[in-house]
Parts: sequence; structure tokens; C-alpha cells
Amino acid sequence: MPAVQLVRLKKQIEDLSGLFAQPEDFLARLRFIFEQYGDLTYHAGQATKPVSLLPTYRAPAMLMKQLEINLAPLCAARPLEALTIIDLLWQEEFLEPRQLACSLLGQTALTPFQAIINRLESWPKDTQDTNLIDALFSAGSERLRREVPNRWLDVLRDWMGTSDLPLHKNALIALLPFILDREFENLPVVYNLITPSLQQDSADLPSELQKVLAGLARRSPIETGYFLRQILATNNETSLQRLVRRCLPSFPLETQIRLKAALQARSTPQNDA
Repeated sequence: MPAVQLVRLKKQIEDLSGLFAQPEDFLARLRFIFEQYGDLTYHAGQATKPVSLLPTYRAPAMLMKQLEINLAPLCAARPLEALTIIDLLWQEEFLEPRQLACSLLGQTALTPFQAIINRLESWPKDTQDTNLIDALFSAGSERLRREVPNRWLDVLRDWMGTSDLPLHKNALIALLPFILDREFENLPVVYNLITPSLQQDSADLPSELQKVLAGLARRSPIETGYFLRQILATNNETSLQRLVRRCLPSFPLETQIRLKAALQARSTPQNDA
């Protein structure tokens, strides 16, 4: 973005920040900014495949970044006002306001704590866009992971214990940012959380479990390989074996060999003593 245009953009976003206590005016001004800097002349099929099911302004990354920089401190200092604006953003038709809602939710002070959890639990029901759901649990849980990781993990444990399959899937998606965060060292709690899902018939959770296991394999291949061999030793579900085979490419060769041996042992009929 040219320097002159960037200076103008920063001034516009500063003015937008001044409307933080006036949500409807804030939203109207934000729409104007998106329309001004977005590329609404793009038509689906012109170039690359769209990354979202939602219509998009095709707003430049600099615009999104500058919005986050300016608005994040307000969300930290004025959480109740922030939640009002965030809710309006999530209800917008276009992708970028919803992405901004995810980012700002993750910057909003955790007071009240339950208000953040309620949105993380309910918002995925409003969309089938998997990329947006991933963004919600990655960006939208940032303060939870940083400030109250154990409380957030307890919430995910409750979600995974429910009979609500979509909520269970969302809990697995929400584990990925923990796994990808090199500063998060308590991987045993992640293994503990996913064990019931693996011990039961995992056929209803193949995609989400595969992503979690692949992330664990890249983060800690030896520990994850050992964990899966222990699970395989006590479980003969074909869905589990299929899942482990799909995850093999994420492991180094030596661990793959050991897991293949464990899989072979489970698929080989045992002779009666």
C-alpha cells in the first residue's frame, strides 16, 4: 500500500476507533472503509478458487492488520462495549467483518469469562465455513490460551464429554492452537483429552482427530507414536487403525515403522494358546 494511502487509512481507522461507543455508527463507517479499500470488482472464477463460502470485500491484509492494531487495545480496556461491536461484526454478511470479530474476540478482556465462552460455543452453529471456524478457535481463543489455559482446557474437556457431536468436533479444533504453540508444554493433558475419542469408535470424528494427531506427530513424534501404540494395544476398532494409517506420513520414518508393526499386530489373528 503506498505511503500516502497508508497514512490516510490510519487516520480513517483512528476516526473509526472514536465511534467505539456507538456501535451502529461504527459498523456503518467500517463498511465504508471495507468498500473503499476492497476489490468488489472481482468475480468468482476469475483467478484462484475462493477460500470462503462467504462473499468477500477482498480487503488488503494491511487493512485487516491495522484494524486489529487499533481496536485490540479498546477490546482489552472496554470488554462490554467490545462484545456489542463484535456481535454486530459476526452478524455481517461478508467474510472480513467476521474474521475481524474472531480476532477482536481473542483480544477482549476475559471479564466476564463466560461471555467469551458462550460465543465460542454458539458461533460455529451460524456457519459452515470451516476456515472461519478454524480462525474463530485460533484467533478467538488467544487470551484464553495465554491467560487462563487450564480453565479453557476444562471447557474443552466438558465439550468433548458431551453427546453433542458438533461441539465435540469444535473442541478438537480448539486443541490445535495449543498443539501448534511451542510455548505450550503440557502435551500430556492433550493426550489425556483425546484418549476417550480414540478408544471409542472414532468414525464420526476422522477429520478432526487426524488434524490433532498430525499436529502432535509434528510437535512430538516419539511421544505421540508411543501414545498411539498404547491405544492400539487395547483397541481393535478398524476406524482407529484407519485413522492411524492416515496419520503415518506426519511421523518420521522410524516412528512410522513402529506404528506399522503395531497395526500389523492388531490385524493379525492370534493363535489360541
